Amino acid sequence: MKTNFLILALIFSCFTQLVIGQIQTDTITAEEAAQLIGEQVTIKAKVVSVFYAKSSSGGPTFLNLDKKFPDNPIAVVIFEKELKKLKLNTQLYKGKTIIVTGKVGVYKDENKPSIIIYSKDQIKVVNVQ
Repeated sequence: MKTNFLILALIFSCFTQLVIGQIQTDTITAEEAAQLIGEQVTIKAKVVSVFYAKSSSGGPTFLNLDKKFPDNPIAVVIFEKELKKLKLNTQLYKGKTIIVTGKVGVYKDENKPSIIIYSKDQIKVVNVQ
């Protein structure tokens, strides 16, 4: 009886994790996200290039998704303050597929859709086979 209960508990736990994982990983493309200014989105895309704009206010680093700037549909922006606080090495994202969550905005007046990172929870590297 005790063994059956443990097996059922394990099955329930695995099923719950599977469902929760599926909900958290429902993603859209970078192209789709670029059309959703003002919306909270979760994107799955490849980081094609990384650019540190040291002379810009706040020292932003741009992770350009799907294509190199200026042809990328959307960028992930991480300001220098957050890079230090979160201890992120943005060069490690280059060439990797990531899942990023956040509100789509427009960085400055450049009319380029972007998501600003404030937390490590917003960005994860995906193992793609």
